Parts: sequence; C-alpha cells; structure tokens
Amino acid sequence: MCDMGEDEAVEHVVLKCVKYARQERDDASVCQAKCGVIGQESSSVLADHGGTEKAAVFRLNITCADSLQYAPLVLRYNASRPLLPLHDCILKHAVRIVCPGSLRQPVKKATKSIWIAYICWLLGGWCSLHLLYLRRDRQALIWYTTFFGFAGVGIVRDFFRIPEYVRDINESNQYVEQLTSKMKKYSKPPFSLVRFVGQILTGNSWSFLLGAAVPREPIFGVSLVPLVHLAPVGAALAVWIIGNIGREQGSLKWAMIGALGVVPISFIHPPVTNFSAVTSTVLFNWKGKKWLRTPYPKTHICKRLATLLMCGLVFTSLWASHFYFNATVTDKNGEEIKMRDAAKNFINSPMFLEFKRNLGVLYSNILEYGWKTAWTNFIELLDPQGEMHALKVLGLKKGASQEEIKSAYKELAREWHPDKHREKKEEANARFVEIQAAYERLSAIKNQRKLRNKLEEERQ
Repeated sequence: MCDMGEDEAVEHVVLKCVKYARQERDDASVCQAKCGVIGQESSSVLADHGGTEKAAVFRLNITCADSLQYAPLVLRYNASRPLLPLHDCILKHAVRIVCPGSLRQPVKKATKSIWIAYICWLLGGWCSLHLLYLRRDRQALIWYTTFFGFAGVGIVRDFFRIPEYVRDINESNQYVEQLTSKMKKYSKPPFSLVRFVGQILTGNSWSFLLGAAVPREPIFGVSLVPLVHLAPVGAALAVWIIGNIGREQGSLKWAMIGALGVVPISFIHPPVTNFSAVTSTVLFNWKGKKWLRTPYPKTHICKRLATLLMCGLVFTSLWASHFYFNATVTDKNGEEIKMRDAAKNFINSPMFLEFKRNLGVLYSNILEYGWKTAWTNFIELLDPQGEMHALKVLGLKKGASQEEIKSAYKELAREWHPDKHREKKEEANARFVEIQAAYERLSAIKNQRKLRNKLEEERQ
C-alpha cells in the first residue's frame, strides 16, 4: 500500500496545479511557471509525509494550453521510481493517484508511416484504405456514400493531403505548434470553403436518399409517405459527420435544428426540403462548431470496422428500398414500369436468356477442353466478324453454303423491298438494308476463307 500521507500530499500538489492550469489555460508559460514553483515547494512536503531523502528530486512536468488543453501530468516520487502519468486530469477535472506498485506506462503516440499511407492510397484508395489506416473513419464513410468522394475528386485530393493527415494522427511537434497557434488566433475553427461545400453536397445527397427510400405504396395497409418530410434528418447527419472530421467538432443539435427548421414549410411547399442542407450547414458552422482539443480516441479496429459495416448496411437498405418500391423505367410509349417488375421481365428476356446460355457454354468448354480452347470459343461467341449475326438476319444456321446464303438473300430482299411496304416504308427500308449488309458480310467471309484455303493448298 502507498503511504496515505504521501498520497494526500501529492494529491494536494496536483490539485493546485490543476487549479492554476484552468485559470491560465490561455497562457502556457504562466501555467508551467506556477506549476514549477509548486513542484519545488512540494519536495519538503513529500519528505515530511513519509518520503525518503530522494524525494527532493520530485518533479512535476505539466503541459497545458500550449498543446490541446489536455494535461498529461508526470510525477516522480524519487529517483528509483519511474514516471507516473496522470492523463487527462485537467480535461476531466479529476485526479487519479496510483500506487507505485501499480504504475502505468505512458500512452504512446501513434507512429503512422507516410509511405504506408501512400501505398494504401495507391492500392486501396478506391475503398479509402488510406483513411482507415490513418483512423479517419468518418471521412471514409463520406467517401463511401458519395461514390468515392464525388466521382473520385475526394480520393485525388487525399493524395496531396496525406502528409498533413500523418502529422495530425502522429501529433508531431511542428503540427501541434501550428495547431496551437491557430487555436490561439481563432476562438473556433475558421471558415473552410471545401468543408462547407462538402457539407451541402453530401447533405443534399443523404436527404434525397432518405426521402427516396420511403415507399410510396402502402405497407401492410399503412401509408408511410408522410415520413418523406423527415428527409432533412439525413442532411443534418451528413453535416454533423463532416463537421467532426479532423481537429474540428460540433454538436448534432445545431445541425438538426437547421435541417428540421424547413420541415413545417415543406408541408406547404415540399421542394423547400432541398434547402435543408444549406440551413443545417450555416447554423452548424455559426453556432455548433469548435476546436477538438482532446486526442483522437483509440478504438479497436474490430469496433471501427463493425461501425462502418453497420453504416454500409443502412445505406444499402435505403437504396434497396428505393429501387424496390419507388424506382421506375419508362418505355418508348411513355409508360412507367416498376423497376422490380422490369427486373423480372429482363431475367426472362431473350437477350438475358441468350447471355445465360452463352455463359453455360463457356463454363462447359472450360471443364471439358480447358482454358485455351474455352477462350477461343469465347471469342467466337463474341462474333468479332459479325458472321453469327448475319446468319441470324438471313435465318440460316452455321455452316450454310454460298448457294443457301444467296437463295435466302433473294427471298428476303423480295419480301422486304420498300416498294412493297409503302405504309411502313421506313421500317421496310431499314430491314432491306440490314438483309443486304448481312448478305455482303457472309459473302465476304466465304470469299476470304476460300482464298485462304487455296493459298494453304498451294503451299503444301
């Protein structure tokens, strides 16, 4: 057990330092100077409360407002005992006294490599692997939900920002000094046009998705259409998440107030919900945002990935709801068809069945003849010369002779001659041109093969 007298004396010293650190948090030099004086005066106090002669080397080293306004306190009882860290005591307004027999080691700073970050960007930038490596999960989520950062623009921008991201997560001295200077100069984070525009664009996309996912048809006899008016909630969440990326933070309250403020008007004029992202962004940046003065939380990778997976499932379910209940396609007659019905019909369409059949043939060729022969057959299925299509136009099978080709051409040409179809002259003309092109294509292929066979015979 620790000596209670010594613990009480140490607690008294630390509490006085915390008091001064709170009072002088805007002036690091004054804070450290006062704490240094207290540390010198405490040497004799510790000696009088059970400390040894070596207690004279007691030292208190405190880092307060010149970094991020959180103070790792380091106490040294004597020369034979290691440093005792008391983390975040100023931030939490609490002091934790630990017995020397159960000392904890100081928390190590992150040591992320800029080269590994660039490798992650090169190999997995499309899936924001570099952001996951640098523990910027919120930013990765935004990129996932905006088609790789607005069609890849965000991913490209990250290439130039990676050095700063690395300095941030590692809390390098130079970065902390620059951040400290900026915090002293500005009471809250300055305006950023990129972040502001990103909040509006992402907020609009999330709001649209949330509204589009609400079924327009009754579910179990209950209409969910009124939920469309809550679409601005998506804008508020997007604004809040982007506002909490990096060394900035803000309350969800202001983003939500700004977004939901347009809901009453939306009952009268629904398109006004399109402005929810703008109002949410403006109010959040005006009232809600402030500096993040604490270290990044060290969350286990499994928990981080589970959170991202859950968010991904939510977004996937919203898109699935939109496509299943609300999405439509329009045919040439202007008739709207539900996407789910169109998908069923597509599966049974001749084009898809032909595609499915060809895949089956390719798979069978791989199993029976191997990859080389299967590849040759696959190229043939692609019909690079147009022979299969031409045979289909003339109604012939593969291997048809030149006489059969000529006979089929003459018969179809007489049938589809434009002069015989004056009411559907354009359709007949297109069909006639297609038949003529098919005949010319097959005749050319036959002549080429005949010439090639003749040359091979002469060589032999």
